[in-house]
Parts: sequence; structure tokens; C-alpha cells
Amino acid sequence: MKIAVNAKALNKGNSDGVGRFTYETFSRIVKAHPEHQFYFIFDRNYQHNHVFGRNVEPIVVGPPAKHPLAWWYWHEVLLADQLKKIKPDVFVAPDGFLSLSVPTAQVAVIHDLSFEHYPELEKWGRRKYFQHFFPRFAEKASRILTVSNFSKSDICGSYKISPHKIDVAYNAADPIFAPLTQNQIDDLRFDLTDGCPYFIYVGSIHPRKNVGRMLRAFDRFKDETPSNYKFLMVGNPDFKAPKIEKIYREMHHKKDVIFAGWLSNEHLSKAVGAAEALVFVPIFEGFGIPLVEAMKTNVPIITSSVTSLPEVAGDAALLVDPFSIIEIKNAMTKMATDYNFRNTQASLAFERGKLFNWDNTASLLWSTIQKAIE
Repeated sequence: MKIAVNAKALNKGNSDGVGRFTYETFSRIVKAHPEHQFYFIFDRNYQHNHVFGRNVEPIVVGPPAKHPLAWWYWHEVLLADQLKKIKPDVFVAPDGFLSLSVPTAQVAVIHDLSFEHYPELEKWGRRKYFQHFFPRFAEKASRILTVSNFSKSDICGSYKISPHKIDVAYNAADPIFAPLTQNQIDDLRFDLTDGCPYFIYVGSIHPRKNVGRMLRAFDRFKDETPSNYKFLMVGNPDFKAPKIEKIYREMHHKKDVIFAGWLSNEHLSKAVGAAEALVFVPIFEGFGIPLVEAMKTNVPIITSSVTSLPEVAGDAALLVDPFSIIEIKNAMTKMATDYNFRNTQASLAFERGKLFNWDNTASLLWSTIQKAIE
């Protein structure tokens, strides 16, 4: 069997959720199925460690697609031409971007439809492209895979797609995420926050992630609960970050906020594992991989009561209204002042984390691929 894969997301690596999904699933699928031939199609030079086996043929189809018009040309002309040459049994798009120009069976992995619900948080060109093409991608797809039952329901309702066409496979966390010893925690806190306890946020610095309200909640927490707590923010700034910078500049306790930028999985697993709690309260999320990373490291969680997050968290998180600064602040106070509660939540999170692993995700994606061919 010949399987073509849109491998562009691999170049983004683990700093991007789609890149992580692509890497973790296809690194396993390629090794589990040496009898099949895979074609990884990139739009620029690739890293050789992204060619997961001898049964993978990497193909670079340039130039790189960097903006909506280029996306259209790359998928509908360049990619379409390449697929006609390969004649694969199926084409898989881990980022959801299909080619409407070919009759090949296609699998779209659609992670979420945030651009439909909060279009103002996307750049104009990206928003228009997504809103025009994703309904068509969903209709064109032989099968759709998504990462939560919430997203499945959203795709069905937004695009009038039959639920029988959509499969669900949860995301997971790198096996490097594991509990730390107290000595490790103490050493890491010395390096990261001068020995102080801290909350951690992991994700892009973007309004959709609700970073502004988290910062305001932390400021109120520090006003009302004198402590040496810090707030470690892990992630790269997005295009709307200036609005968040304004909120940061207005904080009373800005000196207690540390922007760490992007961290490798090795460093991230340690930073999460040494935290007092994860604070991850986006206003919209298709899954929320940082929740599972915290679960795997035995760290309690504060997260949103909306979209997919209650589904992923189960009973293993303190849920808050992401639009309420007071609720977020109160949750921080509870985690910081109630030792027994924090320990109980950490234990619940660790047990919940056992439900998520990339082997299962890869197996479910493979099943979806087989259904698409059939």
C-alpha cells in the first residue's frame, strides 16, 4: 500500500501541537508497518530524523507555503501534481489541509475549529482561508480524525458532517514527562525561580490561550495572598502578543512573572514537574496537551470549564470559568494554601494521565487510514 503524508508540520517540531501529533503518530505507524510505502511530502528542506524508516520516501515540493495564497497554490497545484505522480492509495493530512483537486482517498486530521468561534483572534487572511476551505476539506475527506469528542461534535454541528465519518483519538505526552523527586524539584526551582514555588503555563502567548486574564488573576492572587510564588510562562509570543504585553506592563507584581520562551521537551518536562500547579485556562481548545504533561509529572491542574478541557481533565483538575479573573485567582489561592487539596489533585491527575499514550493514538489513526481506503 502507498500512503502519502502531508509532512509540512514536522518542520515545526514539538513547539506546535500539529507537529507533535504528526511526529508521535507517524514515527510509530512507519515502524509498525514496514510492509507499506510512505511518501512524506514537505514544502521545504526537512530534518533527516523526520524520515522514520527505509519505507519512507521524503519529497520536497517547493516553494514553501507561507501565506494563504501560497497555501492554495501549494495544495491545489503543486501537491495535487505530486499526488497524481505517486498515485497513493490514501493521502493523510495531519493539519487538516487536503487537496480538493485530486480524487485520491484522503484523511483530514482536524484538531479544532477555533477560527469559527473566535475569528477575531486570527489574522484576516488566515481566518478567511480557514472559513472558506475547512468546510470543503471536511466534506471532501474520506475520513476525519479529531482529538476529542468535543471537537467531533463541533465538526458535525458546524459543517453538517455525519458522526459516522469522524473518529476520535486523544493526544498524549512524550514519555519523558514523569514525576520528579523532591531533590530534583528543589534543584530545578533554584535554577528557574531562585528557589520559589511557582505556577506554570505552557502554550503560545496568544489571546485565545487567555494569557491576559491569567496574568491579571495572578496579580490579584499576589495582592491578596502574600507569598513568594512566581508564574512561569512557557511559550512563544504570537502575533497579538502586544495586547498581552500591555496587561503585563500594568501588573503590580510583574517581577514575579518569568517568560521562559519555548523549551525543548526535556527542559519542559522538568519545568512542569517542579511546578506547584499547571494553570491552563484557554477560552477554546480542541484537546490541551499541557494537561496530560502535567498529569504525567504528578502536578495538579487548574483548567477551563469549557470546550474539550473538562473531557480531557475528567475529575483530575480544578475547573474554572476562563472569563472570570476572580475564579482563576481563587483557584490559584486554593492550590497555594491548601496542601492536602493540592496533593489530592496531584494524585488524581497522575491516575488520569494513564489513559493517554501515543501508541493508542497512532493505532487509532492507522485504523482511520484503513477505513478511508476501504
